[in-house]
Amino acid sequence: MAQEESRNISENVKWGKKKKAVDGYSQLGYSNFLGYDKHPTDKLKGFIVNEEQAKVVRYIYNEFLKGKSVATICKDLTDKGIETPAHKSKWHPSTVVSILKNEKYKGDAEMQKTFVKNFLDHVSYKNKGELEKIYVDNHHDPIIDKHQWAMVQVELQRRENNRYCENNPFKCKLICGDCGGIYGSKIFHSNDRYRKVVLVCNDKYKKKGNFCKTPNLTKEDVKARFIKAYNNLMGDRTQLIEDCNEMIEVLDNSKELEDKITTLSNKAADIIVLVENLIKQNTSEAMDQVEFKKKYDAYDKEHAKILSDIDNAKKQLEKKRLQADYMRAFIAELDSKPNLIEEFDIDIWSYLIEKAVVNQDGSITFIFNNGKEIKIAG
Repeated sequence: MAQEESRNISENVKWGKKKKAVDGYSQLGYSNFLGYDKHPTDKLKGFIVNEEQAKVVRYIYNEFLKGKSVATICKDLTDKGIETPAHKSKWHPSTVVSILKNEKYKGDAEMQKTFVKNFLDHVSYKNKGELEKIYVDNHHDPIIDKHQWAMVQVELQRRENNRYCENNPFKCKLICGDCGGIYGSKIFHSNDRYRKVVLVCNDKYKKKGNFCKTPNLTKEDVKARFIKAYNNLMGDRTQLIEDCNEMIEVLDNSKELEDKITTLSNKAADIIVLVENLIKQNTSEAMDQVEFKKKYDAYDKEHAKILSDIDNAKKQLEKKRLQADYMRAFIAELDSKPNLIEEFDIDIWSYLIEKAVVNQDGSITFIFNNGKEIKIAG
């Protein structure tokens, strides 16, 4: 009886939290959340910007987009004597990454990120689709612009998929067209007057008898050709922005995915009702327990499959929204950049270039973050 009472309390709490999430209420550990304080009056919003702490959040986002690694940002914050969200003196990479990934900094709120599996032990687990997540756009005042937040997510993913070196921005984005390896700096004739630093594919000689045929380059050569590619890109800024807006319109058209999610969510809700009815029947009358478990497991399996399908559809939807936001961020960056440049600008390179592919003929194909490709001959 005590166990059943505990289960009922747990279920009531669970449904109460879901109801609050649907209504837009977001819970937050304010003492350990950098940038926000508890809102004094608005329970729906939940929290208000702490301007002093918000400066630290903006610093983290800006430095990351400028090319600094998470480890360097941690060192900088520690050296400056800035406390972590948990009021510790030393910053760790996991803390900075969690700040860079948290949607609350762009003013949105995702609820039910965690849940309790077992009402007996009350241990919280990360919600990987077991429960419906509630996402509220423009839930509260943002600290980070949505476009900048989107750019950070893409940059995080790019760094996760590639080796990263903040001291050599070309190593991060200069790619061998033969093997897909990353170009790195090598010193030729290090001990004589012909000493020269060149950029070489790091995997050039890894395959015996099948060496990469892409040429070595110098940083000056890459910089000069990037300037040409950028000026070419900006030759017709108006048309470029129109093309980007057309892509945004396509990405924003998510009705098919939204309808799919709604249909699947309704199916999941129907199964929950069937399970509840089955449990009530089992507690009110003598059922064959083998048959009961068979039906329960079938419902559970079907529900898990639907939740998985919902999760996949939401990931597709989020990917489209992220791409659209990133395209908007790309346009916003264009507005702040000159039509022509005469000198290499590391910020323009970092913000606008996805990668630059070195071809066998010595040309470089510069791929911008809007998908535009411009090939500059050697």
